[in-house]
Amino acid sequence: MDGVDLLLSLSAILLAGILGFWLGQQYKQPLNRRVELGLWVVVGGLVAYLLYGLGWLRPDTWLYDAPTVAASRVTITALAFLFGLVALGLSSRFVAGKN
Repeated sequence: MDGVDLLLSLSAILLAGILGFWLGQQYKQPLNRRVELGLWVVVGGLVAYLLYGLGWLRPDTWLYDAPTVAASRVTITALAFLFGLVALGLSSRFVAGKN
């Protein structure tokens, strides 16, 4: 993993965070709730990045004998985005009645 992987992961996390913030706006959530949703996305995406970096979550090595650099970069980007969305979904369920 290098700086490009981190940049791609942060870009995917930013995209998922914007999506979470926008969804909060569509459901007429207050600003603090929208920011909270966006921050949960960041937490989920960074967890995916760390798990990938530690070698615990490497689906590209499960699918290919010798994954290419491009396959690894696509994998970490997709994982960061998906984990961000999962964290968004979980945070919405756990604190739905918080407002």
